[in-house]
Amino acid sequence: MTIHKISLWPWVLCLAMAGPAWAQLDTDWIYNEAQWGSPDAPFVFSGSTLYTAGTFESGRQVLIGDSAAEIHVQEGTRLHLSGVISNAEAGMFGLQKFGPGTLALSGQNTYQGNTQLHEGTLYVAGQDALGRHSNTLLAHQGSAVHYADGATLFNQQHLRENSAVPDASVEWRVDSGVAIQAGTVLGSAPVVKQGLGTLRLTGIAASYPAYFTVNQGALAVEWHLAGSVQVNQGARLEGSGTVRSATIQPGGVLSPGSGKGDTAVFTVTDQLEFQPGAVFELDARASGEADLVQVAGKALLDGQVMTRAEAGKWRSRTSYTVLQALDGFDGTQFASTTTNLPFLKPVLSYDDQNVYLRLERNRRPLVDVAETPTEKEVAEVVDILVPDIAPNVPPDLVIDAKPEVVLENLEPVIYEEIVVMNEPQAREAFKQLSGSWVASVRSAMLEDSRFVREAVLQNTGFSAAVWAGPENQGRQERRHTPRMWSQAFYSSAERAEQGGTPADTRDIGGLVLGLEQPLNADWRVGGFMGAQHSTMRRHQAMASARIDSLHAGLSLAGRWRDVDLILGVARTWHKIRSQRTVAVAGLHDAISGNYRGRTLQVFGELALPVRWLGKALVKMGSSILSVEPATTVSPFVRMAWVRADATGFKESGGAAALAVFPQSQTALLSAVGLRAEHDIETGAGMAKLRGELAWHHAGGNLRAFSRQRFKDGAGQGMFVSEGLPLARQAWSLKLGVVANLSRRVSLGMGYAGQFSSRRQDHGASLNMAWVF
Repeated sequence: MTIHKISLWPWVLCLAMAGPAWAQLDTDWIYNEAQWGSPDAPFVFSGSTLYTAGTFESGRQVLIGDSAAEIHVQEGTRLHLSGVISNAEAGMFGLQKFGPGTLALSGQNTYQGNTQLHEGTLYVAGQDALGRHSNTLLAHQGSAVHYADGATLFNQQHLRENSAVPDASVEWRVDSGVAIQAGTVLGSAPVVKQGLGTLRLTGIAASYPAYFTVNQGALAVEWHLAGSVQVNQGARLEGSGTVRSATIQPGGVLSPGSGKGDTAVFTVTDQLEFQPGAVFELDARASGEADLVQVAGKALLDGQVMTRAEAGKWRSRTSYTVLQALDGFDGTQFASTTTNLPFLKPVLSYDDQNVYLRLERNRRPLVDVAETPTEKEVAEVVDILVPDIAPNVPPDLVIDAKPEVVLENLEPVIYEEIVVMNEPQAREAFKQLSGSWVASVRSAMLEDSRFVREAVLQNTGFSAAVWAGPENQGRQERRHTPRMWSQAFYSSAERAEQGGTPADTRDIGGLVLGLEQPLNADWRVGGFMGAQHSTMRRHQAMASARIDSLHAGLSLAGRWRDVDLILGVARTWHKIRSQRTVAVAGLHDAISGNYRGRTLQVFGELALPVRWLGKALVKMGSSILSVEPATTVSPFVRMAWVRADATGFKESGGAAALAVFPQSQTALLSAVGLRAEHDIETGAGMAKLRGELAWHHAGGNLRAFSRQRFKDGAGQGMFVSEGLPLARQAWSLKLGVVANLSRRVSLGMGYAGQFSSRRQDHGASLNMAWVF
């Protein structure tokens, strides 16, 4: 076998492009992997030391020969061996790390010897970084073991003292996430935990008298740690295991369990001390479970108890045992308590060996966390009695937000559930308990009054878009005969959230039938009737409504001095079936309600048809005739007065069901637009293309309100809720085509869209007309 020597590096020999690289006894430095030759060639240790002075990664295979592999990494540099490290032939040797730099191991290593960390940092990633799981990591005082996020070490770790640096510690570092030391920890060298991540000790740490300092992040003891632990400011001691003793410094935290809502028991076999400013962090559940610390010796108390209560069906006077000390507390107590529940205050009580935590109603009004007027209205009604504020009120009476009003028989479920919620939950509860859905449904009914109105305006009068072709071709004849028309429509709309009122969607479909009778050459009177069905849904499936409606009305249309005029009046009867769901924390209710409504509207349109683009040429037998203009542009103005009424009703359901008072809403709607029509001749006959662009404005009572009280609260105060309002301004676009099926029948279809700020409505229509 031919061996080639790399120039300037007398200690590294490699087989050209394929053979192994051998580390010899010289002390020249490696700065990059290229100095090892081909990346496919394995690196073989055989009684030698590898010196590196550059930062680089090598994915090549590493073989440990007939002695331990020694690696020296210079200060400020990092060598990352990501390839497999194994033993050559039947070798049983391990690896030794020297130098102040960092050695990173992340391969699926299989070497059988121990790993000795003499100096610097050893970075470990994965589960096999240290070879066989039966190997031991010997970490010397003054060195650092750096765990990658997600790393799990099953290897035993031995903490070795180093007389050269007697004041130093072995550093355990987890910069982020969670790493696990699953192997047993032995030895007596002190340890300091660094990095913002969490290191979980799931094996036995039998180190004694080793001293552990948690300086950053969290140390989670899940089994047994025989040494003493000190938790410094900003750091945490967690877990469900056992430690010999613990001192929580100012700003440090002791939190049994994982600190993520689970409850656990943490044990101290000697003494536990909370210094002033320390935090005892507890997780508590509505089911009655809470974290517990058991101390076999004495517990010296100070600092703050922080209770983190998870969402659930709480009771406002729940009590827990949170700390037990067999040798008592030496007359000490915690300085303060706090909780994440805004309406409860934690109260501590003590006996000789136990600390008890009880959650009671505090003096904070529910309205403090409400943000919108609707939420505040509900909060003021629900917050009828705060025991600490009104201690002299007899318990069988409930007091309204207004002190002079005394209420009776109020269902306490809502109050009891809300006072144990956190702030976001309470706000969501106020929103769901309100009557805003009733108000949103009524404003939608008022807005949807336009469908019957637009059907009448489009199909009546002399400018009705129901016939194609100029007047010379039969339209004059049709002006003097009765005419029936029909229009079917479908539309889908979305309204975005506004002012804290949730968004909703609406789908509507219907049919309107009309009959027109000429009074004279210029005026026609008509009547119409129709039916429609609409479905509304509030986002997140919290509410829905089905509305069945019947229409009836009269129209008058005429032409005066080239001005087209249409007047109409319509009455609509609505049957509404509504469903709501209240589901926040422990508050759950399924609610339904049936009620009726009415809509009255008076409307009109003025249009001025302007004929332009000259004369249209139409073939009549063998002759070509000059007829009326083929294109008409009509500026128009529309006005409508609309009033929507809803009856009062009582919902069916639990404590959250409402008794809703009758309510009405009135609006004045106007539109200014331009309509264009163009007649064309097709192979099947005449057709009309039609387009319309309009700007809409709404005045009057744009905001929709409902007034109600809780159904089971006899004598309880009324509260007001706001639904989604009418759009103040909007644009509409219509496109359509009409074709004559015969001299007496026409058929049309079209698209209609309406757009406003954070709202949109898209629909289609199909209309037919015929004369007698």
